[in-house]
Amino acid sequence: MRYEEICLIMETPILARLYRRFGLDILEENGIRITGLDCSPILAPVAYEKTKPDIDYSKKNIKLAFSKDEISYYFNHMPKSTLILNVVNYRPESRFIYKAITKNHLAFFYMMINVDAKRSFADRGKAYLHDLSLKRILYSLNLRIPKGIFRYRSAEFVMGGGFDEAYKKLFWKTQMCNRNTKLMYAHTNDYDECIRIQNEPRLIAEDYCVFIDECFPFHPDLLGNGIELNPQLYYTDMERFFRFIENEFNLQVIIAAHPRSTYIEKKEYFQGFRIIKGKTCLLIRDAKFVIYHKSNSISSIVAFRKPIIFSTNNEIEMKFIEGALTIRRMAKTLGKPVLNVSNLYNKKMIEVFLSIDNDKYTDFMTQYICKDYNGKVEGKLIGNILLDYLKD
Repeated sequence: MRYEEICLIMETPILARLYRRFGLDILEENGIRITGLDCSPILAPVAYEKTKPDIDYSKKNIKLAFSKDEISYYFNHMPKSTLILNVVNYRPESRFIYKAITKNHLAFFYMMINVDAKRSFADRGKAYLHDLSLKRILYSLNLRIPKGIFRYRSAEFVMGGGFDEAYKKLFWKTQMCNRNTKLMYAHTNDYDECIRIQNEPRLIAEDYCVFIDECFPFHPDLLGNGIELNPQLYYTDMERFFRFIENEFNLQVIIAAHPRSTYIEKKEYFQGFRIIKGKTCLLIRDAKFVIYHKSNSISSIVAFRKPIIFSTNNEIEMKFIEGALTIRRMAKTLGKPVLNVSNLYNKKMIEVFLSIDNDKYTDFMTQYICKDYNGKVEGKLIGNILLDYLKD
């Protein structure tokens, strides 16, 4: 066995669903020891404060680190038979982690988790200028510093899905990769879930559509970057639109709640709508159509060939411009417009969204989700691909 242990390192709290998402459940079932390191108190304090882990860290061998010294000690005592699954983005604040990995001659790999269509130069400029901050300036400067001068260890390999060269180049540029870093083709993590659940029974017997919630007003990543949407304005717009859909199309709108949301517990928003958490892929599979902002769930939506209503509202447009631009890029790639639900709309406007361009969906699949897509939802699970690598 090449490696006997996998350590998941994250800059946000580690949730139970990530074991399945990263294929770690399969590795664990096959005798691979799984450990974890949560660096959120240092790297993402907002996420640490606002996210309550749903697993017992002590039972899952997860260390919660409150200082750089703790992290250094953790790496100093890590067995050399450990392979690190690194979900910490390379940037000035996280450089000490890469330094510790290098010092202790430890191997690591990445997964290209996010799915994003090609960004134009104009889009990058708009987002940069709108969200200009010291943090963003430092990040941009960091990308321009030749990574070779630090002599940090590079990733052993990167697991990726589609074959889009622009996305690969961007990943290699922004993360700790070099010419020796291998690209291991698999598929996206959300597509992995499509394979897992395709034979499971329906959750809801009657017809419905589903909203893929991103919890924008309370998302730790946005709040940590100073992006604050007004919850009252955001949810009022979305709820009004959902009621319109229910009345005009005689379908209930199901809320596929974001993993870090607390709607069910606090009952503040989406009152009167059915909220389901942890079953997003299954809800997408059986939905008539999907109401969507931006999310990695696009893999599931496209794989199951579902019509998409690309939606935004004034809060997103004014305060989360990078998100608004991403929504437009995705919509354009799949041949659809974008609906601002803060404005007036009617049934005829919605019906434009309720068909798909099969050629564009297939192109999107091979470009960004699964390079070897053959028209069927199938393939080897990520956990089994990793298991083969460890045994090789």
